[in-house]
Amino acid sequence: MPTLKYEGRQVQSREEESVLDAFLRQGITVPFSCRSGTCQVCLQRCVAGSVPPVAQKGLRRELLDHGYFMTCKCIPSGDMEIEPPSDLYAATVVHSKEMLSPYVCKLLIEPVPGMSYHAGQFINLRRPDGLVRSYSLSSLPEQDYFLELHVLRKDAGLMSNWMIDELQPGDALDIQGPSGDCYYRNEARSHPLLMAATGTGIAPLYGILRDALHNGHEGEIHLYHGGRNTDRFYLRGQLREMEMRHPNFHYYECISGNNAPPPGALAGRVHQVALARHGNLHGWHVFLAGLAEMVDSGEKLAVKHGAAPEAIHSDALPCATCAASRAARRSPSRPPRLPENGPSTRRPIPSCGRHCAKASCCTMYCAIFTDGCSRTNGWPRFSMASHNSA
Repeated sequence: MPTLKYEGRQVQSREEESVLDAFLRQGITVPFSCRSGTCQVCLQRCVAGSVPPVAQKGLRRELLDHGYFMTCKCIPSGDMEIEPPSDLYAATVVHSKEMLSPYVCKLLIEPVPGMSYHAGQFINLRRPDGLVRSYSLSSLPEQDYFLELHVLRKDAGLMSNWMIDELQPGDALDIQGPSGDCYYRNEARSHPLLMAATGTGIAPLYGILRDALHNGHEGEIHLYHGGRNTDRFYLRGQLREMEMRHPNFHYYECISGNNAPPPGALAGRVHQVALARHGNLHGWHVFLAGLAEMVDSGEKLAVKHGAAPEAIHSDALPCATCAASRAARRSPSRPPRLPENGPSTRRPIPSCGRHCAKASCCTMYCAIFTDGCSRTNGWPRFSMASHNSA
């Protein structure tokens, strides 16, 4: 089995076990978040040994040049010597806050000097105590000086409630990024665009929409926003105004709850409604953002409807339900991925997905769920590791 050297310790990696899982199993506390290779919070540096390409997919060139990789995606094929990263964060300050709805706060922050980004990418925010969360950018660098983020308040959310209730203009934050490949490309200019979002997944798509229109997009643009109630459509005014000013842009609201949709709204889950109305996506560019369950299903449906995989761009938010479902399907040799926003409770979870206590059956893991924080540790060893998105 591969040997992992880290800060004077040696860890024997198990078969098909990621570097992150091996570290946590041995009580080595390292930062992590989405566990899916999206947020890049778990970055570490490889100074000896080889890194699988999948563990570096999507990283910026300067990170690749210095040996950075995502521990959650790295299943080592041989021995590795790993070092903690140099601080990848830069200091900035909050410019302003504005409530866009009872649930969503618009946050404007100072950009880091020399920062280059695309609307729709995301950055990691770190508060003074080290807590990290990822937020997508709805600002357009050609038109906006400040970085614009939309923060959804979550019940007992560690970061979201702090940002909405306590964070003030002039306060300091650290940011890392940008990252992500969900953004507008000029080669899509003459192609039709299909966009679908749930919740604050509308934030990156709003930025992408602005980018497309700013660059004179020639094809039709159809944007679908899904929610359980009409009060979730917090950008309705801005999007209706853009629809009036741009004949090739069309905005739709989809109600997925039990209530009958009001006049002008559509009934059903947003990705299903959107793809049912656009049966042939050959030549289209598709953008999906919001809950991971919707994004995963939407990507599969888009391919079935003829969209080229390379023309599908997504920004998935962690989903407790689908994360738990994926955990139950994982093999006994690997620990489960845990919900990002589960209820505040503590319970052991066997990696085979069954609630059994026989050591011969499966490796036991102890999990703590707090909204926005999931922490997994091998049983009976116990230590805390930071996690993601609330």
